[in-house]
Amino acid sequence: MLILLIRLPYNYRVDKEEKMELTDLLSPEEREALEVELNKGKNIFAALASLPVIRSELFEAAARSYGYEFASYPPDDAEEVEGIFVHRDTKKVYTFDPFRIPSKFIDYDVVVIPPVVARPVKSEDFWVSLVSSAVANGWGDIHYEPTPTHYRVRIRNELGKIQTLRVIDKEKGLKLLRQFLALAGVRTSNLNVPLDASINYRDIKSNDPGKKTLREFLEKLKATPCDMRISVIPTTDGPSCVVRILPKNQKLRKLEELGYHPTHVSRLSGYPSLSKGMILVVGPTGSGKSTLIRALLLMADPQKRKIVSVEDPVEADIPGVQQVEVKLPVYDSEGVLVGVDFALAIRAFMRQNPDVIAVGEIRDRETARAAIAASNTGHLVLSTIHANDEVEAIKRLLDLAQDPDIAKVINQMRLIVAQRLVPKVCPKCRELGYFPRIEVNDQFLARLPAETRELLEERLKGQEVLSRNVKQTCGQCKNGFVGRIPVLGILEFNREIRDFVISSGGTFETKEFLKYARAVGFRPYSDDVLERVRQEEVTIEDAIEIF
Repeated sequence: MLILLIRLPYNYRVDKEEKMELTDLLSPEEREALEVELNKGKNIFAALASLPVIRSELFEAAARSYGYEFASYPPDDAEEVEGIFVHRDTKKVYTFDPFRIPSKFIDYDVVVIPPVVARPVKSEDFWVSLVSSAVANGWGDIHYEPTPTHYRVRIRNELGKIQTLRVIDKEKGLKLLRQFLALAGVRTSNLNVPLDASINYRDIKSNDPGKKTLREFLEKLKATPCDMRISVIPTTDGPSCVVRILPKNQKLRKLEELGYHPTHVSRLSGYPSLSKGMILVVGPTGSGKSTLIRALLLMADPQKRKIVSVEDPVEADIPGVQQVEVKLPVYDSEGVLVGVDFALAIRAFMRQNPDVIAVGEIRDRETARAAIAASNTGHLVLSTIHANDEVEAIKRLLDLAQDPDIAKVINQMRLIVAQRLVPKVCPKCRELGYFPRIEVNDQFLARLPAETRELLEERLKGQEVLSRNVKQTCGQCKNGFVGRIPVLGILEFNREIRDFVISSGGTFETKEFLKYARAVGFRPYSDDVLERVRQEEVTIEDAIEIF
């Protein structure tokens, strides 16, 4: 038998070649797709689970290559825990990915199984179990994705990583999806167009006879109450659904409790008490922007100031804050407006005489202009904007506002915070030496994109840093990590920064701005995460992923 040699990427068993007797099993298309997934940093089992067609024999071959036992299904009396099957009597865990075993089962023997539903599932219990697990484990999203032969269930776990849970027979999977969407009031006869829907936990108290099935579903979620925001898009393989999980029992926490560095807490603490101006938070979906805004609102002291917010959706109740949820502008039969958007809400807020206005997102010209007008008339405005970093946020705001008087916009700016969340290394595992160390040398740097390579070459070349390929854990953490911590870039608008932007007419080059801003004290979030790498709080792979 021919042996296929696949060199796994640098962030998985660095510089080792693994032998896999898969040549006779992989088609050319599968081999190409597998290489793509491996180069994303996935281990071989996770990569096989990402192929368009899930084939049991591929997992059997990979298991044999690594010396694991293989089984087609777990025992009937195995308990499903956190996406794996546990047989406590024999102390065995059954999973398709032996490299992602919860720490509490570290002493169990591992049996590899294909990522398929191992036993019949009652339709009504499937979504209850999935949603409950999402809330209990801190998963942000559920991704329910079609392939040519199956539906794949994936989640974004508590560390912000996409993780495959299982795959389901295509026909059964589509039936389960239709049943879930019906709970959200979606007409499932036509899923060939993009659509948005929601399930709100407050409907557990609804008296609407048409929501009886929904109430029964929500009753089963009493221990893990949450709202759900649902997005469906039509793909060539069928409707694909993402469910965003919004737990109802979220505790509002201060910056210190959220893992912010004391230096950041000190720099941010004075801004929520300002009487006017604009504070923007930027970052990708799931980077903690809304959580940071809520923490800043708590610092603004809702008990002593009038604070109002417009959100899409309202993710957590903030005591003392008047919260409004966005609804698309809708007019009744008499032409009366019965819905709101961000811009309409801001203009309505102005008549409420607030001190502080929080806006979920500045996403269009009307909202940008309304927010700038509010900050220009004695209100502190906090919001988010779609941009990659602090510098892009300036350009994005100017582009949306389309105001020829750039000074009017920039003079209202007080602060832009760019934020990312990265997995935090378990201190105990680090002390026990479970994290391997690798040197940032020429060989390591050669594998990176040019911009990232230049950054690391300047800051970390020649240093030894932690790699996330932890082989064992202390048993008290999640695969070597303890949640996520924020890394920040804080751009404070002092006179020098304002003058630079205004004098450039808003057409400055990013590199030119960064050079000037660094000279007056600005540090982007890349500096923060690399400092965390040096302090061994973050692994090098997790740092690279956010650049």
